Amino acid sequence: MDMHNIPVPLYFKAEKYHRQSKLEIDDFSKLPRPFYTICRIHDGTLFMDGKTGTLRLKSGDMFLLPMGETYVAQWRGNPGAVFSSIHFTFAPQNDPLRFRTYPLQQIDCRSTCKENIKDLYSGIIQHCTKNGFEVFDAIAKFYALCHAVFTAADFEMARPIDESVRAAVTYIEQNFNRPITVGMLAKLCNFSESRFYYLFKHNMGMPPMEYKNKIAVRRSMQYLIENPAVTIEEVSAKCGFCNSSYFRKVFFHVTGTTPSACRRLSWD
Repeated sequence: MDMHNIPVPLYFKAEKYHRQSKLEIDDFSKLPRPFYTICRIHDGTLFMDGKTGTLRLKSGDMFLLPMGETYVAQWRGNPGAVFSSIHFTFAPQNDPLRFRTYPLQQIDCRSTCKENIKDLYSGIIQHCTKNGFEVFDAIAKFYALCHAVFTAADFEMARPIDESVRAAVTYIEQNFNRPITVGMLAKLCNFSESRFYYLFKHNMGMPPMEYKNKIAVRRSMQYLIENPAVTIEEVSAKCGFCNSSYFRKVFFHVTGTTPSACRRLSWD
């Protein structure tokens, strides 16, 4: 096996959450989720109305919340709902989910794999709260859980990237935080700038620089959530923006909100 093909988590977080009120509403109807989430409800109920599906779930149920999903969720409990979540994304160059589109869906826990899905999930949540070598067991269980969940989940094949612009798309995804020009990308694909621009927009649904900004903003959202102590200016620089003012402008254009507001949201 080529080691470069092994999926590496770009972002990973596993935690248990306790809501404080009998009814709490999360409105992400305009802000796409920046990572995948596998969630289990421990106490309470959930009604989730998403772009790709609707769920009514109770204690003990598990569900998959795909990256890019928009939704409104109603959590109910007494005194408040209790649930745990595993959030993750993979590096784009070796993302095994890249060419599949998953809808919002309940996870069927009747697994045919060697270990039960709920046991795998519980092991991850348990070991991620400890220090030491237990983290290796959590990583092993995470990959086993992904295999069990994603091989059984409903999905559609994403439209493959056309060969004419594949090199440019790959370059953008791996170098979004570096200076990129249309001329550079056109040269990679052996086209004139005008011809490349047309082909890229036709195949990807947006111009090259808009695609670059979309990738950079998605990664910046992960940085903002993962590193609450890091400043907006530092996130801006890390994601390749020339200054924080331009970053805020692009971020708002892509997400409809500001970096600071995004950071304050409850992404559990």
